[in-house]
Amino acid sequence: PWDPARPAGAWLAVARLVQEPLLTLEFGAAREAYTPRPQPALAATWERTADGLLHTFTLRDHVLCAGDGAADAPLTAADVVASLRAALERGGSPPPFDPATALAAPDARTVTLRLPRPDADLLVALAALPIAPLAVAPLPAGSGPFAVERVEGSTVRLRAHAAHWRGAPALDGISMRSGMDAGAQGAAFAAGVLAVGDALPQSVTDADALLRERPEAVVSAAPVLAAASSWAFDLADARFADERVRRALSLALDRSHIRERAHGGYARHVPAQAWPFVFDRPPSGAALGAWQRHDPAEARALLAAAGLPQLAFTVAYSVDAGRATEYESLLMVAMLRAIGVDARLARQPAVAFAARWRDASFAGAADGQAVAAPSASAFFHDQLVSRRAGAPGANHWRIADAQLDAWAAAQRTELDPYARRDLLRRIWERLQDRVYRLDKAQPFPLTVRPAWLHGWGALTPFAATDAPLARVGASARTWIDGPNGGS
Repeated sequence: PWDPARPAGAWLAVARLVQEPLLTLEFGAAREAYTPRPQPALAATWERTADGLLHTFTLRDHVLCAGDGAADAPLTAADVVASLRAALERGGSPPPFDPATALAAPDARTVTLRLPRPDADLLVALAALPIAPLAVAPLPAGSGPFAVERVEGSTVRLRAHAAHWRGAPALDGISMRSGMDAGAQGAAFAAGVLAVGDALPQSVTDADALLRERPEAVVSAAPVLAAASSWAFDLADARFADERVRRALSLALDRSHIRERAHGGYARHVPAQAWPFVFDRPPSGAALGAWQRHDPAEARALLAAAGLPQLAFTVAYSVDAGRATEYESLLMVAMLRAIGVDARLARQPAVAFAARWRDASFAGAADGQAVAAPSASAFFHDQLVSRRAGAPGANHWRIADAQLDAWAAAQRTELDPYARRDLLRRIWERLQDRVYRLDKAQPFPLTVRPAWLHGWGALTPFAATDAPLARVGASARTWIDGPNGGS
């Protein structure tokens, strides 16, 4: 059922078609291709005071929320304030912005946010928060290019919002169905009854299979900016608290062999912290630190120096892990065995593993995924700051490093881009040196669509790690050609 306070799963996808944020993120070209740039959406303009504490947004004129069988209603600043307050009250970890922020609507078209301290990534956070009208609706409602027409079982039918501020959408409507796994989506796409699937394709092999069935289909790939999957260790365990052990495990891995065998070469090894916030081009060599190379002899020497020539531990992972992810871990296990390490994989029920990964409560090691918004603070603060006992957070790796905590806090409030980048570089180098996690190869994110569908499902540069915002989805400018009609 739809819960307007806690949209989740398929309803989150629906909400992003019928509601809109204050602003959106677009990406530039050349050196700025991976830099999220805020663009106007519901907010026509915005400004920030020099101290970074007061942000003022001016809403567009004539923005209407689609009515449910009634006249469209104007979107007001009060709607925006209520939506932002609801986002804080949902209790996400970390919250989208400082809970102590003072929100106000001085008039019907003006929204102000007064922060207790500067937030260099506030605009990125706001781009992920859809705005809903104050009136409580039984189904998602908002100012987006589409409106919910009806719900039939697992299918939601959307109709075009003719009064959308960008103009009426080119599509008459959209049907969205939830509960289809990757296999069902693949079969439906091959049969021509599914245009876009959020699980398609999962690998280059899957893409090749779909293209054999639908040669006219278009497959697109996104760049690899950060690793989504990694092995995390119980850093409270004395064995893994010793950085010589972690470095040895990293030196045991032949990463080029892993990329070829597990992913057919269509993957890259990059750290879990997104490199575009630190470098102008993909890092390599010395920029990746001293422990990314393959050197089994040095790995064995480090283990011996740590007093652990024979090391054994279990690596927990979810039963829902994909084939390539599981195979890559098997390759890693074999490489560790060559230096005298007995790492054993342990499949766990999806719900049980998710709880342990969320709470960082696993023993030994765990193979999990992390998502992050396309902001420096998501990667260089939220995923790194020490977790308080019993508190939720995005630091799944139990990293507890006082120096990282200090730098992470400082970069979050640093408004000078050059000074901030210097802090991010320090964090990067320390993470690469301490090897708090073993980052796995990241396949290139893929999407597939029929050739007749345009302007739908494009992947953002941060598609691998930014699940909620990965796909641009439909918009007023989505259109189709050919014999498929207008919806």
